[in-house]
Amino acid sequence: MLSKKISNRTIEYKHQLKNWLVDTNLLPNQQNYQKFVIVCGIRTGSTMLCSLLSKHSQTLMFFELFHHHLESIPFHAPGYRAKSQDKRIVDLRNSDPVEFLKTEIYKPHPQKIQAVGFKLIYTQGRTDNPWWNSSDFDRWWKDVGRPPSWSSTKSDLWSYLKENTDIAIIHMRRKNLLQRIVSTFTAQATGNWGVGATGGLGDNKKEVKFDLNFDECRQDFEAIRKMEDEADEFFANHKKLVIAYEDLIENMTNTTNNIEEFLGLEIKKLNTETKKQATKLPSEMITNYQQLKEQFSGTP
Repeated sequence: MLSKKISNRTIEYKHQLKNWLVDTNLLPNQQNYQKFVIVCGIRTGSTMLCSLLSKHSQTLMFFELFHHHLESIPFHAPGYRAKSQDKRIVDLRNSDPVEFLKTEIYKPHPQKIQAVGFKLIYTQGRTDNPWWNSSDFDRWWKDVGRPPSWSSTKSDLWSYLKENTDIAIIHMRRKNLLQRIVSTFTAQATGNWGVGATGGLGDNKKEVKFDLNFDECRQDFEAIRKMEDEADEFFANHKKLVIAYEDLIENMTNTTNNIEEFLGLEIKKLNTETKKQATKLPSEMITNYQQLKEQFSGTP
């Protein structure tokens, strides 16, 4: 265990040194790469996709840069561990997100890098007052905390992304919304949000059973689809690829090949340590599953 920690720390320092040499122009660098953002809701397989893309030698894949933990930045990229706690950089992210993107993310990188991106959940980095902030959705934030407002920042992250149509968009969605809700309840109950996720790792062996309220469930389904549709409309003028979680799970090779082609990367086989959280069927976890099935019968 100790030898692994020493090895990981050595690798991190090597990447820090290389990044510094690139930043100071002592190593060749360039900005002729594809900028991209993975836009998504929670429990859509986005952490798995981030893990997969981070394994590609031509990609620099950052994580949830605008997560609601304002005291640090989950870069989750080699050589960026120290920067995640750097007060100057954290303060810049919190006060001027666009300048942060320009100086820390979409900046010159090593010549081999052909794509640079990060993950952005619909609710993150918002300067507006979106409809999900209403009291109708208070239960969404009961366990995870309401996303902070970015209305006092010097720049508007989402406006910047919309205006810069050279930034490619990978939109992660999930076809089966009931499975998505089951995944959310499982993560909340176990504290296990997956390898690499900012929510942490808990007891994935814990047995999870719960009831679902029909009206709340239907409201969530409608809200999720509304968020997805709004994101598609928001980035209508961008180069965009829509990916379904189910396709990523069932046909990972073809799906990742499509993403690599979309980003202009060499086609390579990618692997990940991130695994599917919920392994049981919804009928085994939702105690009132049969009742819900009957209530949803005949609905869209």
